[in-house]
Amino acid sequence: MLDTVEAQLSTEVLPLLPHLLQADAMLPPPPVQGNIDPAAILARIDELLNERRIELGVNDEQFLILQRVVMSAVSIYLPVNGATAVTIVHGPFGTGKSFLVSAIVICLDAIADEFPQIFGSPSNGSSISLDSDVHAEALLADNLFAGGADQQPPGREGKPRMRVLVSSMTNFAVDNMLCALLKQGYDQFLRVGNLKRISKQILPYVCRSSSGATDDIRELEAMLEETQSEIEQDAIHTAIQRLRHQRVQDALESAFVVGTTCLSASTSVLRKESFPVVILDEACQIVEPMALIALANAG
Repeated sequence: MLDTVEAQLSTEVLPLLPHLLQADAMLPPPPVQGNIDPAAILARIDELLNERRIELGVNDEQFLILQRVVMSAVSIYLPVNGATAVTIVHGPFGTGKSFLVSAIVICLDAIADEFPQIFGSPSNGSSISLDSDVHAEALLADNLFAGGADQQPPGREGKPRMRVLVSSMTNFAVDNMLCALLKQGYDQFLRVGNLKRISKQILPYVCRSSSGATDDIRELEAMLEETQSEIEQDAIHTAIQRLRHQRVQDALESAFVVGTTCLSASTSVLRKESFPVVILDEACQIVEPMALIALANAG
């Protein structure tokens, strides 16, 4: 099967492929651009991680994973010794995997905010995948920006370079990761998918579907008539108001995190989007072809 995958899929279609087939492959160091001092920046990143560790209450084992994942993502832009393309983490229920996802996202966003001139440079690319059944979590990284060294993307304002796609087989798992972010007071995300299958708590953050805002609003208004919960009604009202004024491209460009199922990752809304980091939750429950749909967004 692996021979068939390698023969049929090119790195142009799936840049992550070599690292998926060789999990212990090291990431090649990216070129350092301009008058950048990688050692000083990496030292500051380490400080940021320790600051967030205290603020978020990350335990020792979680912090080791967080460091490895974040530094693997950072190695897209700066030389990092020993950065691997794939990291697998095992953890049973209740060990804080959803919380760890939120901590990873918050740390990456903080790093990107502090060094927009670094994480706006085209380079390699990275993705994460996490699981929760037998519970294998994997970080996968590879070439993301295909523009080349001469093509500079716009500044982080408006269109973040370092950003994250969170995905899984089920809507419940995707929403669970986004709800974990909300618990930390973080809402810089966008949800893509079937409105009826998205948690009411996440509806205010939905992205307009390819069919248009009118159809989405009608669907939300129908949902409004069916629910008796005031909290759910408020969430639906907020979603309707936001969709009425939403410009899809602006919403996608300003969101640091996008959440969708593996199947919905192929939607036309995301067709031209790519993400340096992809997180797959409950990875052991996802069949390989379905996982590749989401991973294809990493490059």
